[in-house]
Amino acid sequence: LNHNADRISAVDAETFLASAEHELKAHLPRTEEFWHRLTQQLLPVAATPKAQYLLQRMYLVVKRFAEVFRLRTPWISAVPQVAIAASEDTPHTGKKIASIADLMKAIANPMQSWDGKSVSCLCALLLTNLTMNVSLTKLHHITLGGGAGNATSNGESADPVKQHHKLLESSAKEWPALLSLLHWFISHSADNSGEVVEAKGFIVQLVLWCVHSVSLRFGATAAEVYLWLSALSAETAPVLLHLLNNMLQQSLSKAADRVAEALLQSEHGVLYASAIPFIARIREKAEDKEKVTHAKDAGLWQQDLQQHIDAFEKVAKKVAKRYSSAAEEYHTAIEV
Repeated sequence: LNHNADRISAVDAETFLASAEHELKAHLPRTEEFWHRLTQQLLPVAATPKAQYLLQRMYLVVKRFAEVFRLRTPWISAVPQVAIAASEDTPHTGKKIASIADLMKAIANPMQSWDGKSVSCLCALLLTNLTMNVSLTKLHHITLGGGAGNATSNGESADPVKQHHKLLESSAKEWPALLSLLHWFISHSADNSGEVVEAKGFIVQLVLWCVHSVSLRFGATAAEVYLWLSALSAETAPVLLHLLNNMLQQSLSKAADRVAEALLQSEHGVLYASAIPFIARIREKAEDKEKVTHAKDAGLWQQDLQQHIDAFEKVAKKVAKRYSSAAEEYHTAIEV
């Protein structure tokens, strides 16, 4: 009898929830209305304080919609786009862009002026996707082509100003949103105010779920991710994105099961176990004289990777030394 009563209760509850969901959809504005206002009206002015206030609430509204109605729409379009900076001292002088860190300074990125609350709200929205296994590869995807070498084609090599402008334009088209968040984390490393600490915690969780999404098995921890983020610099942050993309390739390969098992057995965490062979492979490619000869054709991202792989190895070694105290450091720095 109790078993039948439980079944009846479950059916009643399911019917009630379906009815409630139907009523909510009938009386609430459609998600598309919020989305149009968000992407078409607010994001273009995302750097202004008033827009930030409205964006925070819009992100939370869309997040609630996603949770209540179990929406699986990718929310990557909620991230503000970077653009070529309008100031006269960056895109039009022809100054040499030698790294992605240089490029970061030469583009207009609304997110860099955001307060902690805005960053937290954006991360919370994106996390609704990742925790529901909705693919957000664009968060960390890097387009390797279209770099400095390609900027000299079609007879444009004579004008360094045009080269510079074209480099900025091509690199800003598909800027990985996660890199903007990593730079925000790094630039606020010394700020321990409440909202900033909360935002750092959300960035850690977002990176953690990115690691989960590119791994065959969930083995990484928030404490491990925090160690990596706290050890990164503006120069080494792009290399972490290369590592995530490499992990994704590994998880789709024929050796995926073997790789996943090796990552779980690592004494210094999943990211460290992935980073060491990755660093070795990048060095092998750099030692190939033919590939080095054509390195310019690989674009700025590839050149930047080769340029900062040694510094990234130092980050990995620093993480390994601190790994035994990872949980303590994380809980001390980020109030969970």
